Amino acid sequence: MSCLIRDGKLYPRTLEYSAAYHCNLACDQCSHLSPYTATQFPKPESLRADLARLAPVMHTPEFRLLGGEPLLNPAIAELAQIVRESGISDTIAVTTNGVLLHRMDQTLWEYIDRLQVTIYPEAAPNENTLANIAARAEETDTELCIIRRPTFRAMALTQPQPDDLIARMVFRGCQNAHIKQCHMLSEGHLFLCALPLGLGSFLGRLSEHSYSPAGDGFDLYGSGDLLSELHAYLNPPTPMECCRYCLGDAGVRSEHRQLTRAELADPSLLRVTRATHLSGAMLARLLAVRSYNDLRRAVGMPPSWLQSRN
Repeated sequence: MSCLIRDGKLYPRTLEYSAAYHCNLACDQCSHLSPYTATQFPKPESLRADLARLAPVMHTPEFRLLGGEPLLNPAIAELAQIVRESGISDTIAVTTNGVLLHRMDQTLWEYIDRLQVTIYPEAAPNENTLANIAARAEETDTELCIIRRPTFRAMALTQPQPDDLIARMVFRGCQNAHIKQCHMLSEGHLFLCALPLGLGSFLGRLSEHSYSPAGDGFDLYGSGDLLSELHAYLNPPTPMECCRYCLGDAGVRSEHRQLTRAELADPSLLRVTRATHLSGAMLARLLAVRSYNDLRRAVGMPPSWLQSRN
């Protein structure tokens, strides 16, 4: 499935934005590689400019403020306001691990439509906190989604995979890039997924310093025909450089855990390779899903999330 053009605009399923690049947890196999990223917040004026550039050619059902851990950012309500004023999305969501739910003030509640709390076994908020959040959500007519996630999939490779048939199959089956379309906006660039934002820091701890995230992103301000060039970028035929270090959604599952200090300093201790952590059965299922969605598109059937807009 590819990103659609409809009524003169691109319609990706979701658009994401890291309100904080770092996190208060250090989850093994974090899909954003946040445990390896230095403390850093984006500038609100950068988001405002990027949305002003994107809004004339893009609309999405949901814009997600996430991280890292988004509630670390004291300016998150301002970010949500900027998204609301841009008109680029139908709904605005915040995705949090729940540890800092007490930081959500009334202003933030007023600007968002959905709150997703992803609960991990080693960092679960207590039941009183969840009850209070449920009450606040009801008061503000905010959709509350609580997900308990006891496992993570292996994703970030400590050894690069070759550019071969299997790598291309992993890329084709990647749901974040092609089905869920979790495209990441970040300070003048749009990325197919979140991986490039943290990959440089991750690889730096493996003594590999040549990776540049900009090379895997789309420069919003370097385009003459933004609509067509962005459409081409979001529908790539081949993997990107960051894909050499990623198993997409085809990695084996393991119990959720926090990284040790030694593993944070030296990710090679994790020994995550394609030979040891790729699930062939999962890859086959992902390829079947991609083929099914491509077939629906070929016969003129829009995806269900787009049909719901009619």
